[in-house]
Amino acid sequence: EELVMRSWLFGSGEDTAREKGGTDSKSSSTAGGKPPIMILAVDSAHKSGTKWENVFKGSKIPECDRPIKVVQCGWDDFHVMADGPHTSTSCIINVRTEIGGVKRVITVKPDFVLIRNEVTALSHDNRNKLYGLMYANVPSVNSLSSIYMFCERPIVQGELNRLAKLHKGKGPDNEFLLVPQSYFASYQGFFYGNSFPAVVKVGSAHAGYGKMKVANHKDMEVILPRKKPKSKQ
Repeated sequence: EELVMRSWLFGSGEDTAREKGGTDSKSSSTAGGKPPIMILAVDSAHKSGTKWENVFKGSKIPECDRPIKVVQCGWDDFHVMADGPHTSTSCIINVRTEIGGVKRVITVKPDFVLIRNEVTALSHDNRNKLYGLMYANVPSVNSLSSIYMFCERPIVQGELNRLAKLHKGKGPDNEFLLVPQSYFASYQGFFYGNSFPAVVKVGSAHAGYGKMKVANHKDMEVILPRKKPKSKQ
C-alpha cells in the first residue's frame, strides 16, 4: 500500500520501484535511542550547488543532546500532509531524494524548515505546499508568513510603505527611503502622473520578467492595452 501511495504522489517508474527495503527517516535514531532533530532544507542542490548536510555537519544545539539530520530537496520533490493540534505529529512529508546514489522516497517529520528556493515562478507555483507547512506551524527561516507575503510584490511594497511612513519626519539619518511607486489593480484604471523614465512591472514574477522601462508618455501609451471600439448598433 505504501508503494502504491508513493507511486501516486510522484509517478511510477524507477524512482519508486527502487525504494523497496529502505527505511524512513521518521524511524531513524541515534545509538543512544534519541531521534535526531530533523531539518528540511528546501533548496534544489543541482541549482544552488549547496549541500546543506555538509553545512550542518558537526553542528550542535545548546542544551540539547539530539544530533541534527538534514534532508534536502526542491519544491517539486516533496508532498505535505498536515494535521491540527489533536495529533502528536502535525506534519508528515514524503520526499523524493537520493541516498547513496539511489533515488528513493522517504518520509520525514520536520522539526524545522530552511527555505532557500522561490515558492512561485513562471514555471511553477508551490504555494499549496507552503500552505501545508503553515497549517502545521512548522518553524522556519525565513518565517513562513514572510515567505507567503513575498509571493506577491504589492504586499511586500505595502510593508515597505509602512516602514517609510513610520520613519517619516524623524530626520535624515532615520528616514526609510523608497523609490516612488504606484499600484493599479487593473490597466483600466491606470493613470501615471509621475516623472519619466519609469519602470512598469506586471505581475509578481522575478528575474526581470514582466518588467519594462518606459521613456515617456508616448511609450507608455504603446504598452497599455487599447480599448476595444464599441460595436455599431
